[in-house]
Amino acid sequence: MTHHLEALTRKNEKRSDLRNLRKEGRLPCNLLGKKGTVGMVHINAREFSLLMRDGLSKTLELSIDGGTSVSVELKEIQRNPVTKDIIHVDMLIAGGTAAAGA
Repeated sequence: MTHHLEALTRKNEKRSDLRNLRKEGRLPCNLLGKKGTVGMVHINAREFSLLMRDGLSKTLELSIDGGTSVSVELKEIQRNPVTKDIIHVDMLIAGGTAAAGA
C-alpha cells in the first residue's frame, strides 16, 4: 500500500528557518536523485509520524505544491537524540530522476 502526503517546496535552509518550520508542525525533507539533492520540501510532521507508527512501508507518494505525484523511498530519518522526535527526512526519488519540479 502506497501512502500519499502533501509537500511544499522550501527555499531557505538556515537553521532558524528550519526551527520555525518544526514549530509550525512541519518536517523538513530533502529529495535526492542519482546525482545528489534535487529539491527541498516540507511535509506535515504529525501525518508522517502517524504513518511511521502505523508501519509505513518504504514507499511514499508526494504531491509537491499540489502538482503531480512523485514516488519516493525513505533513505534516512534523523531524530532528536534526547526526545526521539523526527527532525529531518531524506527521500530518494524512485528511478532517481528529477521529476519533482524542484
